[in-house]
Parts: sequence; C-alpha cells; structure tokens
Amino acid sequence: MGRAIKYEEFSNIVLGKHNDDDSSSYGSQRGLKDRKKSMGKFAEVLSVACTNTTQQLMVDEHLVKYKCLPPPFFMISVTLAQIIVYIVYTSKSGWYTDALDSIASQQNELMYYPNRRHEAWRYISYWLLHQGFIDLIFNVVLQIVLGVPLEIMFSWWRMAIVWCMGILAGSLGHSLTDHYEGLAGAAGGAYAIMAAHCLMLWTDRTRLNDDLTHSRNRRILCSLPLRICFMLLIFIPQVSLAVYRRWFLDPIHVRVGIAAHISGLLAGLVIAEPFLKDIKRLPWQDRSGFMALFIFLMFVGGTVIFNIVYNGYPEEVYI
Repeated sequence: MGRAIKYEEFSNIVLGKHNDDDSSSYGSQRGLKDRKKSMGKFAEVLSVACTNTTQQLMVDEHLVKYKCLPPPFFMISVTLAQIIVYIVYTSKSGWYTDALDSIASQQNELMYYPNRRHEAWRYISYWLLHQGFIDLIFNVVLQIVLGVPLEIMFSWWRMAIVWCMGILAGSLGHSLTDHYEGLAGAAGGAYAIMAAHCLMLWTDRTRLNDDLTHSRNRRILCSLPLRICFMLLIFIPQVSLAVYRRWFLDPIHVRVGIAAHISGLLAGLVIAEPFLKDIKRLPWQDRSGFMALFIFLMFVGGTVIFNIVYNGYPEEVYI
C-alpha cells in the first residue's frame, strides 16, 4: 500500500541490483544499509528509538532522510503542558502533591464534571489535570517513550489526530458510562497511541526488525517482546490504580472515572490502520481512513445526542 514503482525499479528488485541514488525504493536494501553506515551518532540513537515502530524497511528509509525539521514537538509540548499545569495547580490553596490524589475538592476550570456538561471545553481540557503524580508519570512515560518515536516516523499531525481523537473519545465514553463522577488525566490520548501502535505491531510482525548484524544488546533492547512488556508494565498498574481510585478511594477525596482508558484504547484500534501503517500513504487515500472517520463521527454524534436527551445526570450548575 505504498507508491507505485517504476519498471526499472521492479527489474532491479527482481535481479537483485540496487541503486545507491534511489533511496525511495523499498527494494534498495543494500543501498539503505550503506547509507546507514554513514549516519552520525544522533541518527544511530534515533534508529534504536524508532526500531519496530513500523516495518523495518520503512524505518531505515525514513531515518536516512530525516533532518529533524520539524522536531517531534507535539508529544513533547503536550507532556510539558501536563507537567506545568500539575505543578501550578498543586501549588494552589486546597491542592496538594500526592501519589494518588492531588485534586482539590472544589470544582476547577479544567476537569470534566457531569453537572457542568454545558461547558463544552471540559470534554477536551480535562487532559491537563492528573489525579496524583503517579498517574502523571505513567502518561508522561507513554507519551515520550512511545509517542516521540512514532511522531518521528509518522509526522506530528498524524500523532496529533490520533492523540486528540483518543482524548475526545475518552471524555465522551466517560459521559456515557459514568454519570456521577468527574474525569481528569491524559490516559485517553496516551492509550489511543498505545492501542494503535500495538495493532500495527501485530499486523506487521513478520516485517519488523530482524537485522542479525546488530549487537546482541541492541537486538534485546529493540526486541518486540520487550516493547510489549514495557506497555504491559504501564497498562496493568495504571488501570489497577484507576480502579482503586474510582471505587475504593476514601469518599472525602475527588473520585475520577476510568472509562477514558477503555475509550482511548478503542479509538486507537479504530484509527490505527489509516494513520500508523504506511508512512507515505495519507489516511484519506485509503478506504480504511474514511471508514475510521465514519465510525468516529457516528460515535461523537451518538454521544452528543445521548448527553442532550438523557435525564439521569446530576442537575446542571451554572454558577
């Protein structure tokens, strides 16, 4: 599902020839390897970080031409914003720094509250606040370790769309399933990235990195099982803590729902193929892109209608 190749390129692939000047052909593996040898230390670091983000031929070809212009600013920017907002808010009166709960009992301007659904920005702005620094750390690690290499490979605007759709799906999914609790944290966006990445790893599993010329330590560091274990080490503790805070935390504390985790995962699975499968193919050039857009718009429309007509929410507060 990439670009069409020329007849000369097809002939070179069949005959095992290569053209060092043609770095745009996936068949020119030897040419890519020669170019990789001339890459500097920074490019080598990028190569380690981006290994197994997609098919290895795509990784090699992209990094040979990568100039870090623009740098992966989106994931870094949202991460810095979360850290800054957490520091600013926990320094306010009534707020405090805690591993599991840092949110003051009085309502704030950013969290989603079911009795303030008329303030539409809350369906988006809730990602800036986190209920405790443990939850913040989990999301920061996911966004940096997974999000930044994926942004390097697939560009900032693809990652921005995946992340933002996960955030919006998180709040809308929460509004459907948890009618009496608030929502905070960026798990919807972080989990959308993680789910999309996992699905693409599975579909491309036979075409991931298998370069035996790399050192044993590098092959272990970049191995697919280690990447899966890393995501599980984030997913299991974070979801477990979210369940604890939602149902077992002392009632005097602010309770936060967990539906955003599930909604983010589902959003990532829906939009994975058009956005994180092929670097060169734009999402709207494939039928799966239109299908993902249709499913997401149907979900958004359905949840908006539900929020309008359902009478089981707490009474709205307009003060």
